[in-house]
Amino acid sequence: MSASSRRIGPVVLVLGLLAAGCPKPPVEAVPEHWCPEGFEPGQGDVCFAMPMERGPGTAIVVYLHGELEGHGRPEEWAAARSATVHGFAVVLPRGRRGLCDWKPELKNHFCWPQDAADTTEMHNVTAEWDHTLWQVNELLEAGPHPRFVLGYSNGAAFAHHLARTGAFKADGYALLSGGAPITEASSAEAHPPILLLGHENDAGQVSKSKELHESLNREKWPNQSCTRPGEHGLAGDDVDAALRFFRHEPVATKGGFVCDGTLPAPPAEPRPPEKAKKKK
Repeated sequence: MSASSRRIGPVVLVLGLLAAGCPKPPVEAVPEHWCPEGFEPGQGDVCFAMPMERGPGTAIVVYLHGELEGHGRPEEWAAARSATVHGFAVVLPRGRRGLCDWKPELKNHFCWPQDAADTTEMHNVTAEWDHTLWQVNELLEAGPHPRFVLGYSNGAAFAHHLARTGAFKADGYALLSGGAPITEASSAEAHPPILLLGHENDAGQVSKSKELHESLNREKWPNQSCTRPGEHGLAGDDVDAALRFFRHEPVATKGGFVCDGTLPAPPAEPRPPEKAKKKK
C-alpha cells in the first residue's frame, strides 16, 4: 500500500462513520437560573443580592423561603430583597423538591428538611450555600461579616432546626410565621438570639409560636416573641422587624425590643484617623 493510500484510509473511515450516524458527544445542559428579579445567580441553586452601600459593618442575611412552587411569588422575593435597602446583603438558597410530602398537591414544591434528628441532611443542605456565602463575603470586603438567618413558614421551621443543632453558624435567627417546639434537647454549642414573629389571624401558628417561646425560655435561650396584625404571610414590615432585631441584638435579648418601630440607618463606615497637625 502506498503512503498516500495509508493517509486517505483513516479519513474515509471517519467520513463513513459520520454518514452512518455515529453518535455525537452529549451536549451539556445549560443550568437553570431560577433567581428572582433583583438577585444574581451564585453557585448551584443559590442566589444573592448586594446592598448599594456597604462597609466593614455590613451583615449578610440568609433568607429561607416558605413552600415554593416553580419560581415562587414576586411579593415574597420583593420582601426578602428589601433588606438590601437597609444595608444588608441577602443570600437566597432554594430548598429541595419533594420535601413537602405532607400533602399530595405539594409533592413538586421546594421545601426544607423537617427531620430535627437528621443533622447529616441539614449539613448537606447548608454546605451547598458555602461558596455563595464566601463569594458575598469577598464582594463586601473587609470581612468576615456577621450573618443572620431569616426563615419564613417552612423555612422558619428549618431555621429553628439549624439553630438547635448548630448545623449553621449564625449570629441570630428570625422565625416568621413558622417554627414549633422540639422535644429533642439542643445540641448546639452556642445559643444565638431568636425572634419569633407571628400574625394575629394565623391561629394555628400563633399557638405554636407561644409554645416555642415558652420552651426557649425554659432552656434560657435568648428570644423575643412578637405578634403583629394580619394573617399568615410575609410583608416588608415583617422583614423590617427582623432586621431591627438583628441590628439591635444586644438590646433585643434584654426585653428592650419592640415589634414595630423605625429601622435605624446602617452602620457608617469608620472614618480614618486624622493626622496630627504639626506645630509651627
